[in-house]
Amino acid sequence: MYAQRSAESLMRRARKSSLPLIPDTLRQLGDLFEQGNLNRYQVNDEIIYKGCVEDTNGNHYIIFASQIMTNNALSIYFTFLHADYTFRITPSKPKSYQLLVLHGISIPEYLWS
Repeated sequence: MYAQRSAESLMRRARKSSLPLIPDTLRQLGDLFEQGNLNRYQVNDEIIYKGCVEDTNGNHYIIFASQIMTNNALSIYFTFLHADYTFRITPSKPKSYQLLVLHGISIPEYLWS
């Protein structure tokens, strides 16, 4: 038997050792995805990493999306569509500045009457 704190410590260490080190830049993170080192991030067996793009100022952006979820979203009339973004709560490493998430809510018309 071992104490709960020991178990938590062992689990954190095991999880940390199962992943590559956190890269310093978004470009390096994109490289890890492109090399297949982070294929565990999937939705319905689809890898959600879609690419790393660079703008004219040399800034990099990571794109995550699910084609299945995108296709479903495009086939539904949304009652509400929300954009949720943050500038303050983003990963410190690699240095990030903004996270954008789109949420769609579809409520059948018969529920409105």
